[in-house]
Amino acid sequence: IFCISDEMKEILDNYGCLKETVPVFLTDTQYLAQKVYWKIEAEEADCLEQDWFADKQHMIFESEPPKGRYLFQARNIKKKYLIVSLELAENLLRRHMYGIRFYPVRRRSGDETL
Repeated sequence: IFCISDEMKEILDNYGCLKETVPVFLTDTQYLAQKVYWKIEAEEADCLEQDWFADKQHMIFESEPPKGRYLFQARNIKKKYLIVSLELAENLLRRHMYGIRFYPVRRRSGDETL
């Protein structure tokens, strides 16, 4: 399940890359506070190579990722990953969003990172 904060949802809404959002209310009983997060769903694409021995630092595109999409979910692999365009990743990093980790994805034909 992918959950994001209100601040991150606002950015992703500007890019128009979310298929569905559902509010999730998390309660901190120690501090008597409640925060809203958003469970998100993104369009799916079948483009990552299924390699049972690869870890997230060695992901490879099997086919060209969808053009014009800033965020999509990889399909037909054993774990769920959200694939983020370089433009969106840079935007999130500039705003110091935390709780998200980026890993490079390489093309099959070489070491070029997308």
